[in-house]
Amino acid sequence: MKNTNLTRVEGFIKTVTFHNPDNGFSVLKIQTSDAIHPSLFKDESEVITATGILIDPQKGEPLILEGTIETHPKFGRQLSFISYQKETTFSQEGLVDYLASDLFPGVGLKTAEKIISTLGEKALELIRENPSVLAGIPGVSKKIQASLPTALKTHLDQEKIRVKLLGLGLTVGLIKILIKTYQDKTIDKVTKRPYDLMKEVRGIGFERADQIAMQAGFEKNHPERLRALVAYLFELLSLRQGHTHLPTEELQKRLSERLDADDLGMSFDDAVSICEEAVQFGWLIQDENTYTLPLYQKAERTIANFMIAALEEENSLPDDFESLLSTHLKTLDITYTNEQHETLIQAFKSSVFMMTGGPGTGKTTLIKSIIALAKSLDYEVAAIAPTGKAARRLEAATGEKAFTIHRFLGIRPDGKPQYHLFQKAPVNFYIIDEISMVDVVLMATLIDAVKEGSKLILVGDEAQLPSVSPGQVLADLKTIVPHRTLHEIHRQAEASPIIKLAETFRYQTYQAPWQHPPYLVMEKILETESLKVILSLVKKFHQQGIYDIGILIPMYQGFSGIDAVNTYLQTHLNQEPLVKLSEIAHYKKGDKVIQLSNNYDTLIMNGELGIITEINPIAKTLNVQFEEALVTYNKESFKDLRLAYAMSIHKSQGSGFDAVIMPLYKRFMPMLNRPLIYTGITRAKTYLTLFGELDLIPYALKRNTHQRLTQLPLKLKNSPTLDQELSPYDFL
Repeated sequence: MKNTNLTRVEGFIKTVTFHNPDNGFSVLKIQTSDAIHPSLFKDESEVITATGILIDPQKGEPLILEGTIETHPKFGRQLSFISYQKETTFSQEGLVDYLASDLFPGVGLKTAEKIISTLGEKALELIRENPSVLAGIPGVSKKIQASLPTALKTHLDQEKIRVKLLGLGLTVGLIKILIKTYQDKTIDKVTKRPYDLMKEVRGIGFERADQIAMQAGFEKNHPERLRALVAYLFELLSLRQGHTHLPTEELQKRLSERLDADDLGMSFDDAVSICEEAVQFGWLIQDENTYTLPLYQKAERTIANFMIAALEEENSLPDDFESLLSTHLKTLDITYTNEQHETLIQAFKSSVFMMTGGPGTGKTTLIKSIIALAKSLDYEVAAIAPTGKAARRLEAATGEKAFTIHRFLGIRPDGKPQYHLFQKAPVNFYIIDEISMVDVVLMATLIDAVKEGSKLILVGDEAQLPSVSPGQVLADLKTIVPHRTLHEIHRQAEASPIIKLAETFRYQTYQAPWQHPPYLVMEKILETESLKVILSLVKKFHQQGIYDIGILIPMYQGFSGIDAVNTYLQTHLNQEPLVKLSEIAHYKKGDKVIQLSNNYDTLIMNGELGIITEINPIAKTLNVQFEEALVTYNKESFKDLRLAYAMSIHKSQGSGFDAVIMPLYKRFMPMLNRPLIYTGITRAKTYLTLFGELDLIPYALKRNTHQRLTQLPLKLKNSPTLDQELSPYDFL
């Protein structure tokens, strides 16, 4: 039933006071022909204020708005509209403003006035039907005569598309992406082949495509839906377990369970047939006795082909290498151990070389020397790390400008990189740090940009957690790439109790709780006291002038989980008022937050930390200052943001903190293992506090992460040429 309490307003847009292009929120001044509600107006004016969601509002556009009259505490009475229609009947004043708007480049106010004064209120209709009417108007250039009719038609057509897509429940941002991708074919694609959007439009997954399909009339047993469902289930399992491949029977079993849950009346044999069809239609690839996605198949083949070709190249040290090395060491007053010297020699003798080791084993010192020597040998050097924090650590340690992989590749807002398969990067010597964090797709994307004959030095710590996304690049490449693991703890690091503790974790020689206050503290604390203890520790560090604090916790749920700790610290550390922007966005100015996904528009990547600098409760937006950019978030992107007073150990990879606080309790047991604990404690640069049920440490050290199922080692042993030409965009 229609809401009879809604106020209806007819008029045209006099002024666009505010417009957020991401979510469509707009504040408009609407010129009406009659005063429909005197309390809305100032001095009996016929211009009213209206707020609501509107796509691309333009000055002069005629509208019919329906909404409710509300009183804003600062801006007074206004119309909050919940629906709109863009009419085709303009007033003469509105027509002038409309033609002079940003929709029609080149048509200024004077030209618009000439067109309307000549053609009258039916000007738009006349121009669309017979563009030649513009030729008889003095002062209208031939360029405008050619462009204006097309622009008018395009805008009208796209407006019809926008209204249709809004009716399907799509967001403003997504509608813009779809229209940019498919133009006049948008409605056909969205309503007839909605599951294709998963492959063709960045940011659309199965759930969104399924929602569109259901609204477009698709049944749950539609063959296209079932094939897309298989790929979706594969992605869920792959992301959860880190595999790039899954046994065929496991995926078939999971699909059968989902079909039962959807009450589709299908058997296990039906699930097998659907998986086979998914392979036939390109949603999956059958690789040996496993299934994989085309994305992972291509990524593994790209890596394998490159590595095998690189390792077949003949390499030898330059004749003057030892002389250059000797001069370099004297200049920096460095004396290398035999282990370091041999590692350095091997790095320059190999086209691809991997150097691993724990903290204090001299990796950074060797990286500095490798960069200096490479430059003296006239190599073009790039120092790269997977995250912003890791890149900044590398830069601070070496003095060399360092980039994230995404920034090095020059990934643009449209998601396409500057350097790719057909446009190689102007670099021939790569230092890639924190290689354990690099997943198989990101590694393949980088390799696509590496020109033939380049040297790659891969640096990491095999005792740390593997990448968050699928694959185990470090472990897989060690099966073929020349590598050296550094074991010796160097003199300057020997005094650090944190490094010594990490070594006992790495080699499983840990005996009992250590105490080396104030730098290393391990205490038994009841979980009921954990929140107060964390708050007390944070305040203590703040009093000492230490603000770079990592509160690292294995799980989100529970009394001492990440979510509870974040809410507690937000309440007790931040005295700013809490603003509820949406069901999931309750923030204060000054909150510490973390990005949860890669955003190619802003180049803020998964795991980047920032501070909220501004909250706009009217526009429902907030601004976050990251180290390299100020980013605005809205209702559509709030899901990509989370409080980060505390964070997961996985998200802390690549980071380093002056002080680390880590609680350990039995509720975390499903997550506890040696790489997790080791990764957490090695994030601490100076101070480490471990507290809770410390008898869990020996338990965790006996557990390693499960082996991920990949096919990269097999491809490295016998890498066929790619059976199809790859686009670099396949990896993005």
